[in-house]
Order: sequence, then C-alpha cells, then structure tokens
Amino acid sequence: MNLKYALIDEDGEIIGAIQEVKDFILSECKPIISDNNIVWYTNKDGERIIYKVPVD
Repeated sequence: MNLKYALIDEDGEIIGAIQEVKDFILSECKPIISDNNIVWYTNKDGERIIYKVPVD
C-alpha cells in the first residue's frame, strides 16, 4: 500500500504537489514531529522501518 499526502493551507487548499511514500505500513507507534518531519516506525519481518514525511 502507498501513502499519498499533501500540505494544505488554512482554507483547505493543497499547497504544492501531492507526495507519495511507497510500501507504507500503518504506524505501530504514535507519530512525532522531529526536525520538520512527521516520523514513525513499523516492524516488518523482524526489521524496524523508519518513515519520515516532511511538513514543509
């Protein structure tokens, strides 16, 4: 499954292009904001996978 996301302004209008994270797996933790990214992890086949999505 792929995750598509976009930044929106206060009027709900999309700012910039729609982005995509390929092979997205739903978070196993509460996402955090770190260094202007939304960050979370998942575990798949005994391996930890870290996802980062920029917020600007």
